[in-house]
Amino acid sequence: AAVAGSGQWAVPPGHRPVVIRAQTEEALKLAKERILAIVAAEPAPQAFASDEREVFTVSSQHIPKLIGKGGMTIKSLMAETGASITIENRSGDVEDEDHERNVTVRGKAESIMRVRDRIDALVAESAQRKGGRRGRAK
Repeated sequence: AAVAGSGQWAVPPGHRPVVIRAQTEEALKLAKERILAIVAAEPAPQAFASDEREVFTVSSQHIPKLIGKGGMTIKSLMAETGASITIENRSGDVEDEDHERNVTVRGKAESIMRVRDRIDALVAESAQRKGGRRGRAK
């Protein structure tokens, strides 16, 4: 089937871009309206000039533990602390287990400290299960 229309619009801060493809212009317009309504209903991300940023590395073998099933661990960690956590994407298709990935945490100093403590605990637990490297995230 041919695509009658597609579109991409300005992305509100803190959100990811969305590309909409539809069979008709009317369906495209409806999809855009529904998406914008959902985005408008979400609370805006809290970013303040006083927020701090810390970048550290975690071995790729521990990233699945940090993210959790369906992203549940990282989502709950962000909700509990109010910090924003970003994990660097994989480099290439095949990744060495010992490859280090950057983890960026943004938020209040206290939130960052709480995130670091929780990540250190998750890394230690993952290392214990896998028999891999232990200790703090670098």
